[in-house]
Amino acid sequence: MGLLLHQQLETDRTLVTPLASEIAQGMIDRDGTLLEKESRLRFPQPFQVPPMMDDFLPAVIQRLQYQPEQVGWWDWLFFDKATRNVLGSIGVGGPPDEAGGVGMAYSVYSHYENQGYTKEAALAVTDWILARSRCE
Repeated sequence: MGLLLHQQLETDRTLVTPLASEIAQGMIDRDGTLLEKESRLRFPQPFQVPPMMDDFLPAVIQRLQYQPEQVGWWDWLFFDKATRNVLGSIGVGGPPDEAGGVGMAYSVYSHYENQGYTKEAALAVTDWILARSRCE
């Protein structure tokens, strides 16, 4: 699996990594043991996909199978640097449109809400987007 082969973004407390199609497939298959072994990340037990990601994962897989260079333009996982616990995800609506717009959304496991992790991860992904596009 290629989750940690892609560039990671670092904040004070988190690491943020683009979601690879292999990891997305493992999440659909609910194969938490394999995901943890291959990615060295810790998912909640019993295994859970970050909130609101289930419907989005098949589209990520399809996009990245045909356009692997778009890794980072669809979804990111963010996790605690110290524990390697997965905290949630940052969704990106794809590369910028003709006007330069890019949509973002986030999901976080409820026990990590209101602790600032999502803000750190979202700002890191925003910086990544701005460095690669004409977004304003």
